[in-house]
Amino acid sequence: MSNIIRERYPQALIVGKKSPPFRPFTGAENAAYLAEIAASEADIIWVSLGAPKQEIWIYDNYRHFKRGLFVGIGAGFSYLAGEIKHAPHWMKSLALEWLYRLIQEPFRLFGRYLVSNSLFLYYISREFLYYENNKSKNSSTQNRSQRF
Repeated sequence: MSNIIRERYPQALIVGKKSPPFRPFTGAENAAYLAEIAASEADIIWVSLGAPKQEIWIYDNYRHFKRGLFVGIGAGFSYLAGEIKHAPHWMKSLALEWLYRLIQEPFRLFGRYLVSNSLFLYYISREFLYYENNKSKNSSTQNRSQRF
């Protein structure tokens, strides 16, 4: 993978890489990863453990560092390496790359998409309703204050 990055982005400076096991990290393994990342003094730490594992790992560990931006990139490296194909242009232009991935890996992604997308819709709806409710309250308060 680093060869592809160096070839495509010759100015990129790769200061470390790790391919962790497909299981939860032991405390000792995690401590070793944290020490290695800290010693690298990386400005950007790309984390590709898959959702939600990478987001949880970043949240649990970012406080150990005084520098660096953590970016959860999911399958980004797999795309870069050509292991996963991008959706056709027409699907991308309609924001349907997620559907293309679902078709490629239905058993792995269906549950994740069902739960995550349902939660997203729930939270965005709740936020919208909260905003609309407060907007109407604020406008009625402003109307009353303008009358006096």
